[in-house]
Amino acid sequence: MPIVTGERRKAKNEQPETKKKYKKKNANSARLCADDVMARNKLKAYQDSYAETMNKYGLHRGIEGSEARHVSTQQFYRDLHLKNEDLKKENSVLEVQKTTEQKELNKLKSQANKERIKESIGDLFTGSKTKRIEQENAELNTQIQNLEIKLNNEKSEKQQIIKNYETKIEEKQKIIDKIFDYFPEIKEKLFIIRLCEKIRLGTNLIKELLAGKRMIVSGNLYSPEHNQSFKADQSQMMIDENPKEKGKLRLNIDSLDVYDWFRTKKQEFLKGIGISIKQGKGMGL
Repeated sequence: MPIVTGERRKAKNEQPETKKKYKKKNANSARLCADDVMARNKLKAYQDSYAETMNKYGLHRGIEGSEARHVSTQQFYRDLHLKNEDLKKENSVLEVQKTTEQKELNKLKSQANKERIKESIGDLFTGSKTKRIEQENAELNTQIQNLEIKLNNEKSEKQQIIKNYETKIEEKQKIIDKIFDYFPEIKEKLFIIRLCEKIRLGTNLIKELLAGKRMIVSGNLYSPEHNQSFKADQSQMMIDENPKEKGKLRLNIDSLDVYDWFRTKKQEFLKGIGISIKQGKGMGL
């Protein structure tokens, strides 16, 4: 802010007698005055002192009293256009030089490639590369042979393992066949056990049935034939001799063979949803 003290430079020393006199402010009080700070001589002094201080950084003051004039906009663009034209000509010359140099470079590369090919052909005739290739082929053949030997050994080992397993299985099968021949009831009980497991009976219940007990069961029994579960409600279950095949066992549910019991339950299920099965005529609603 241009704050100064003292009387104004433009203040009049005397006031006309005809005018009314006003009380003057204190001449030493601070006041705003741009005219005192931005005077022509002071501006010149500012420029001189600033240039002197900044001279060590390479900043120079403008020429004092210079008669230089601003270039008109028209002249500025005219000079700029001429400079652009000169730059275009220089770029054209540089492009031509660049193309010529690129051609020379390509020519040198081509000659270098030809020389390398000649050297390679020479090496082939002298035998250095041929010997190296033969050596590499020999190494590859050795690796291939080693791999083939390893694979054959592994194949033989696997075949021997499979043969040993097959032998053990045959031996066990012979033992099982002999057991079935001397104890045919075991074969029937194994059949019943697998059947009980398929309809999803528990282990303890299967043991009780094999002991000859009549069991009362409630719950869902699964039919592999129908791929569906059917509910048993206080049904009697036991293992007895199959009346249709002598020496064979069957699983009896409510005095029916287990397969017949499931078929009966299936018919009841279909009837419950409104589907009737007529013998020889298919299904009806």
